[in-house]
Amino acid sequence: MEKTCRDCGLTKNINVFFAQPRNKDKLGSYCKECTYKRAKFCRNIPLDKRLKRKHKHPGEFGSFEYHKSQRLKATYNIDLTDFNEMVKDQEGKCIICEKHQRDMKTSICVDHCHTTGHIRGLLCRECNTGLGLFKDNSLLLQRAAIYLDVCNNEIELTTLN
Repeated sequence: MEKTCRDCGLTKNINVFFAQPRNKDKLGSYCKECTYKRAKFCRNIPLDKRLKRKHKHPGEFGSFEYHKSQRLKATYNIDLTDFNEMVKDQEGKCIICEKHQRDMKTSICVDHCHTTGHIRGLLCRECNTGLGLFKDNSLLLQRAAIYLDVCNNEIELTTLN
């Protein structure tokens, strides 16, 4: 069996990947060679400088932007430029609740269809989680909206049945 390293992009035998119980395939995302390079790179930088580093060298290996770009590419097949363009198009707001990303505790999320992989837009964590909990089922969301309207207006629930 083979797996592609997320760092070097080479497809290698699974024996050259460390075990990672949290991943679906139980293997690390990086081959051992890249893991050693990453560890050596980080070990040579004092912790206080590593923490400041993510803001000083955008796009460089080990920076926040680098890792975000890698995650976006691996998960959604888009790069940081595409993501930033989406943020700009949405004016930095969640499509559903219109909360601005500066008012969010976590980064704005890429919402996508789990069946097709199609990217639908950017959402705040709460709205993205809500859609996920409703299993992206619009009928369930409509019923939930009716339920809330009924409860808020203290009208009988007969319309739900």
